[in-house]
Amino acid sequence: MKKVSFVLIILFLGLGCSTQQIAKLDVPTPTFQTKIIVDNSSNDFEDKINAEYQEAMKNYPGRTIDQIFPIIESHDFMEEDFKQKTYTVNAEGFQVGINNFTPKTISKNGKHLFKFITLTPREYSSNLVGISHLLGKNSKQIYVVANGPGGVCCTNYWITDVSSGTPRNIYRSEDFGSFRDPMEIFDSDGDGIYELMQWDSAFRYFMDDCGSCSPEPRAIFKYDKKTQTYLPAKGVQQDFVKEGFLKTEKWLAETFEKLKTSDDPGEELNFHRSLLAHIVDLFYLGEERKAWKTFDKYFSNDSHTKKIRDEIKSRLRQSKFYQALEKN
Repeated sequence: MKKVSFVLIILFLGLGCSTQQIAKLDVPTPTFQTKIIVDNSSNDFEDKINAEYQEAMKNYPGRTIDQIFPIIESHDFMEEDFKQKTYTVNAEGFQVGINNFTPKTISKNGKHLFKFITLTPREYSSNLVGISHLLGKNSKQIYVVANGPGGVCCTNYWITDVSSGTPRNIYRSEDFGSFRDPMEIFDSDGDGIYELMQWDSAFRYFMDDCGSCSPEPRAIFKYDKKTQTYLPAKGVQQDFVKEGFLKTEKWLAETFEKLKTSDDPGEELNFHRSLLAHIVDLFYLGEERKAWKTFDKYFSNDSHTKKIRDEIKSRLRQSKFYQALEKN
């Protein structure tokens, strides 16, 4: 194999997700979502993949917001007392008003102080509320999570700073795209202010591949003191992801050479998926030049490769996160 052949890849897309991206470390950690969704009708297959997933998570170094700042209260559509109902969650002196799992208001002493903006108010299926200290130990935020719409999308966060007593929005997932799985947080520069990370589903079902097999890049947000909100950030990574990038680059180079003299469709499919995921990750880091250089290095120069290139460009144009990243 000289370079990745798109035709050969298409022939083996029916293999599903049984071939894992072994070179990548950036897999989501389960907290309140304890199972991954596998695009396969076989229960045995799903159980096998989920068992492998849970085993891999035991040593996963990423930390989710609810692991560091625990949830106060959570409810879902299985609870008849809360389904399609209006209820209130007490959050350290504030009351979060929720209707049918949709966050509506923040109040204090009976007075509405803040109104949430939501894109799909009737399509959320669960709700979580917690208190965080993302902007320093003396700060206080109310974070609200709602899942929906649909079975595979989305995990939406609303983070409202209440440090001064007057609530103000500092982050809203729906402003930047459709994200999946729990949010991870980390302090990249040790300044006491956490960065945010969400998994972007903008590339799901890429070129008709299965959803769980498609690239799912990390979208990183850093607090901007000028706008007093979290905005997409270039060049920011968790330390273990930086290490993973180096390992992935080495694995891609070694596997590329190995496949020149090997006829292993499964390994070639694994290489193809890992390569695509790595290229998309580079775009989300703001490294567009390196992303295309990597693309040209490993992909063959033919009409099918052009389709892949065009599809990447199309997905990037549709990505709210990437467009905001480029604008910033």
